Amino acid sequence: MKIYQIEKRVVVEDDKKIKDITKLRPSIKTSIDLIKVALSNDLTVSEYLKKTMDTTEGTFPKQMLSNPRIPIDSLETWAFGVTYEDSMKERQAESDTPDVYGKVYTADRPEAFFKSTLARLKGPNDKVGIRKDSTWDVPDP
Repeated sequence: MKIYQIEKRVVVEDDKKIKDITKLRPSIKTSIDLIKVALSNDLTVSEYLKKTMDTTEGTFPKQMLSNPRIPIDSLETWAFGVTYEDSMKERQAESDTPDVYGKVYTADRPEAFFKSTLARLKGPNDKVGIRKDSTWDVPDP
């Protein structure tokens, strides 16, 4: 399942369909709104979306997905834990202290990592800058 924010609309794509969540639930205009509504219903975002997407209404044309925004309306962006086992193994191989990545990957309460301020975030297909003096650049998997 992929979640897009396009202007002030939240759109979800899964194997079978593309749904305009904002059309189905007008109070959900941003990804943050989606998270708040899911939590207020005691559901995860995935659970809430599966329940919401069962309706036949709110289809969204695929060509409209070509220009998504950064799916975050927040002053800061944080990441939690090491989410991919392959990433954990790669970071362990590259690190002087490899055990920290294993601990983060398996922790009950994952470690939080500050990623960026909103002004520095890049959206899908945006160009990124890499410093000339950088010797270690690792893309997300």
